[in-house]
Amino acid sequence: MTWLTPGLAGVIAAIAVPLLVLLYFLKLRRREVEISSTLLWAKSIKDLQANAPFQKLRRNLLLFLQLLILALMLLALAQPQWSGAAGSGAASVIMIDRSASMATLDAQSESGESITRLERAKREAIAFVDRMPERSLLSSGGPGQAMVIAFDGDAEVIQPYTSNKALLRDRITNIRATDSPTSMTAAMQLAAPYVRPRNVEGQGLRPGDAIVMWSDGNVRDLDTVRLHPESLFDYHAVGRVGTHNVGITALRAERPFDDPERAQVFVALEHNGTDPIDVDVQLEIDGRVDGVQQIRLPGADPVNKQAGLGGVVFRLERSTSVLVRIVILTPDALAADNAADLVLPPSRRLRVALVGEDTLFLDAALSRLGLAQYDVMTPTQFMKKAKHGAIDDIDVAVLSAWRPDAEELDPSGGLPALARGGRYLIFGAIPPLPGVRALNIEGEPKPTFIITSQREHPVFRHSPIDELEIFKPIAFTASEQVRVLARSTDGPIVIEAMGGDVRAIVLGFDPAETTWVFRPTFPVFLAAAVRYLGELSDTGDELGETGLHPGETLSMILPRGAKSVRLTIPASPTSGAGKRDVSLELTPDGRVNFGPLRTGGLYELSWAGPAGPSDVERNGRAVRIIPANMTNRDETLIDVRDTVTLPTGAVTAQPAEATLTATRTWPWLLLGALVIVMLEWWIYNRRVYV
Repeated sequence: MTWLTPGLAGVIAAIAVPLLVLLYFLKLRRREVEISSTLLWAKSIKDLQANAPFQKLRRNLLLFLQLLILALMLLALAQPQWSGAAGSGAASVIMIDRSASMATLDAQSESGESITRLERAKREAIAFVDRMPERSLLSSGGPGQAMVIAFDGDAEVIQPYTSNKALLRDRITNIRATDSPTSMTAAMQLAAPYVRPRNVEGQGLRPGDAIVMWSDGNVRDLDTVRLHPESLFDYHAVGRVGTHNVGITALRAERPFDDPERAQVFVALEHNGTDPIDVDVQLEIDGRVDGVQQIRLPGADPVNKQAGLGGVVFRLERSTSVLVRIVILTPDALAADNAADLVLPPSRRLRVALVGEDTLFLDAALSRLGLAQYDVMTPTQFMKKAKHGAIDDIDVAVLSAWRPDAEELDPSGGLPALARGGRYLIFGAIPPLPGVRALNIEGEPKPTFIITSQREHPVFRHSPIDELEIFKPIAFTASEQVRVLARSTDGPIVIEAMGGDVRAIVLGFDPAETTWVFRPTFPVFLAAAVRYLGELSDTGDELGETGLHPGETLSMILPRGAKSVRLTIPASPTSGAGKRDVSLELTPDGRVNFGPLRTGGLYELSWAGPAGPSDVERNGRAVRIIPANMTNRDETLIDVRDTVTLPTGAVTAQPAEATLTATRTWPWLLLGALVIVMLEWWIYNRRVYV
């Protein structure tokens, strides 16, 4: 049991108790009156015995009852509570997980009503705030203080330190769930400066200072969390273990290179239940239902921690650009991962130019791709056409061991400008793009091997190049501005770079100087890279086929001449927020940035000015549809962890009910005092009238 204001109760007790007892020592000053007999005044004789002040105190039931009443009132004033130490801290950092899995509907209120994990966490956090010490000058530790941090993939301070309980309750109540994944690193970085180690001399905190976190423990970056081993950390788990859920964890679409009017939509599903389940998956095209498929997902393997995996494929006959939406019809505990969207670009055959002096292997592979237009040019021919603006009919330029000299560059500072921003696939040369710099190595280059590649990237999905031997690599460096797609034993070897209106995939070697040209994966890579640069990038989707994900930042280059840019953020069923518009500023290179995104759904980027090939025009403005899908298997599995393992050690969760069972006893003490007052009144009246 803890006492919130013992000092105040002690001071009042030191004054009130002696005064009450003193009243029973003293007598009333009375007027003397002579009477004939005291026979009828027998009950008054005892009162006459207390004529002299400070007589010996005799046993008195009324005095005992009044002392008992006073004791109960003083105890109530001291505010005792039966609870753990969690609510008695002098200063606490309250951290509340608001990630996608916290929207799981598997928690219960005090009345047994089904609520989300986040709602349960907020109620427990508010109960924690209610138990904080009250503001009082005589309170031994002073008023309790707390700050509130909400976190998902990012973290923010919802309320700085304050002892205002009403303000803390209001801030906690207004926390809303997002569709973002969970990360504790950013939250701990915010919290750590406010909770110094307990046992550091001269810096120790008052007893009870702690970080108090409410989460389901479904966190994947615990190994990167930095917290001093002497810091207090309290973890409350919310949610029920074993809750069933099925979610979409991957979504992509492809058009066959030889038949672009057809399309296939691939949907990956995961199931965390232990029993097999039948799932209905619905396909919607531009808002209309186009088909439903049923799939039986196997049960998860709890021993090997493997989810039940499955997938469906929808085949379309659509040559135009369409909006595809996949919906899981089978109900489960988490709704955020039951739908996903993508924009399928229109079908078209690409126009490609091969530029270089020695193009034997590339020419043989590209000429068999069934392109709408295919030209082979020397660097001189290409630059001559570029200077006269005669290459607007080229979608992708494949450069073989060649790059323009400095004096041949476009005035904007990049490669020659092509239609649709300039798309390049470059072999054996390093272009002058931001963040990329070739290194001068003396002597003959040494052979190297590719040791790792991003096999999830569209260009390597069906054509892995791991362990490929390269006889004459080009040494170069790449900054964080550049996306590294493959690394060799000596550093980056395949990159994706952007600069101004230019987008390029650069390979730091000539394919003729490798064994790759004799493998079937080489023409597959060429087809995937040309399609990726020529089709997918035209949609403005610069982050891959499935668009963005909640927690990421939207960053896109708009056509030249764009102005008055607006972003429409979709409504969020998870948080209850409605649709809203925000204005965005263009950077000097024509880029807009917004994020991190909190909500999944369809974002609409609109501007006044020219539209891109895959954009639409609406009310005189160009509009680009950008899907943001959760598709995160870590959130779909909705695990509840009883223990979180930090680098400083494992922390076991307190029972979810612990923060709600702690109650204050002062109302009951006052009620008891009232009952005794009534008893004392009844006894007093019996003595007077009986």
